[in-house]
Amino acid sequence: IPAQFARLNAKQIPSRAMMLVAGISILVPLVGRTAIGWIVDVTTLGATMLYAFVSAAAYKVARKESRRRESITGALGFCIMLVFGVYLLFPSLFSDATIETETYILFMVWTIAGFFYFRWIISRDHARRFGKAIIVWISLLALVVFMAMIWSSRMDEKITNETIYTVQSYFHGESDPASQSMSEDAFIDEQIQHIHVTNSINTLVVSGLFVLALGAMLINHLSMKKWETKAVKERDEARDVAYRDSLTGTKSKVAFAEYEKHMDELIERGDAGVFSVIVCDVNGLKHINDTQGHKAGDAYIRRASHLICETYKHSPVFRVGGDEFAVVLTGHDFEERDRLLREINEIIDGNIGSGGIVISLGMSDYTRGEDLSFHTVFQRADEHMYDRKRQLKEMGAVTRD
Repeated sequence: IPAQFARLNAKQIPSRAMMLVAGISILVPLVGRTAIGWIVDVTTLGATMLYAFVSAAAYKVARKESRRRESITGALGFCIMLVFGVYLLFPSLFSDATIETETYILFMVWTIAGFFYFRWIISRDHARRFGKAIIVWISLLALVVFMAMIWSSRMDEKITNETIYTVQSYFHGESDPASQSMSEDAFIDEQIQHIHVTNSINTLVVSGLFVLALGAMLINHLSMKKWETKAVKERDEARDVAYRDSLTGTKSKVAFAEYEKHMDELIERGDAGVFSVIVCDVNGLKHINDTQGHKAGDAYIRRASHLICETYKHSPVFRVGGDEFAVVLTGHDFEERDRLLREINEIIDGNIGSGGIVISLGMSDYTRGEDLSFHTVFQRADEHMYDRKRQLKEMGAVTRD
């Protein structure tokens, strides 16, 4: 219903919603006493399922929060509604007139209308508050089929009783003159044909409602699939932006924090395997920024990043600070770690004084049983990096100092 009906008045009462309900309720008696009974039956069924759902939800939340009393009352409420629902939906087990036959067809129409209404809701669900809900679709479809079976059974029972009564009237001479004038065979054939036509109509009605419900369910499922695909794409794009450094194209500091957390979990479980951490610090960046400008400084960082990535082609490279990078060596790069470190250091040594890229690198291996966290390995590599930085400074390299 329109949002304005949800507004509260000065006393914080949803008076507009109350007036709407009252206005609809005033019109209900005009449909007649019999139809009111159908409406009451459908409302009773709906309220029973709703209360059962709320009770189940309360039980689940209470269990999660370890609230014993609410768990018991939630479970009790669900069980009571389950028993009451069986009493309503299986009239033959208790009485012959728990709810009217027409109620079943009305409930099916109401459920199918709910399918289409929910389609309208999810098309405007820009906040993605609803999940796949496939279990809901299957449950509602099963409910429609179940209701259709009960309605069909009740209708068969009704037409059977009417036919038996008509046959009895015929043989007792109490039927209408047109029927009494017919021969027994013709009369019996007419009753059989009447049952056949009625059953065919019932089958068509049930099949039509089932197809309609199935179609609505598939439409809703496809709609939610569309929104889900769009949401996943948006999430992946946002994740890519957050996890990738915009200047260098390497992994970002956010990605490094998550990687460190994952490695800590592996170390705690004893599944970390072998790896090394290399900490890199780009030398002379502040001097370039001060003398040539930040644009030149950014270009210098990109060139440094390129050198690191070209050396460690099989390992993730993270930019963890303005002029700091971290590399985690596994596999081939781990096996060749000493050679690769020696080769990149030779390049850096040759760049001193020539305007080339100068980077201080420190490496440390993970030792199972001794290193209890990823940060321990990183910190040790960081210390080796400062040792290398002092060495490069003695060789004439410009540092941030």
